Amino acid sequence: MHVLDFNQMVQFFVNSLELVLIFATFCAVLEFIFPAYQYSFASYVRGVRNWVIRIGFAALVWHFYAVALAWFGVKPIVIINFGALLHSDNAILNAGLAILSGS
Repeated sequence: MHVLDFNQMVQFFVNSLELVLIFATFCAVLEFIFPAYQYSFASYVRGVRNWVIRIGFAALVWHFYAVALAWFGVKPIVIINFGALLHSDNAILNAGLAILSGS
């Protein structure tokens, strides 16, 4: 099992935070130069609600699709073992592959 060093994690966080702050500053400057339309907070809440419903419905459809394939006995053409790729030096890649592999 690969264990990340705490100092490595802190350094990665600091480097990532610097990039996020630079990007956020750039976005704020663009927003001041080219202001967007003003929407109410309720409109943003309705938008988030609609996306949650859409993503939830899509997940439900894909789940039933996978269950139906398993029920009919359809075998996958290719099986990719993401667990074998877990020993990367990139922390984000490690976390993503750990989620995909179910480890």
